[in-house]
Amino acid sequence: MDSLVANIARKERRYLRVLQVDVDEHPDLAVRFRVRAVPTLVLVMRGRVVERIEGRVSATRSEERRVG
Repeated sequence: MDSLVANIARKERRYLRVLQVDVDEHPDLAVRFRVRAVPTLVLVMRGRVVERIEGRVSATRSEERRVG
């Protein structure tokens, strides 16, 4: 998952701010964004969750689910 997040961050750096959060260190964020499984990718726009991918995914699958 780390390499997927790094790839997205590098590829989309002009459009996205990619952050990785340790839910053990920040349980408040896990609750706020309803993280029930690790790993979870959450796309937030203007403070609202617009997309969620839970579990392991390939780079291809994550790009297929892009919000346009």
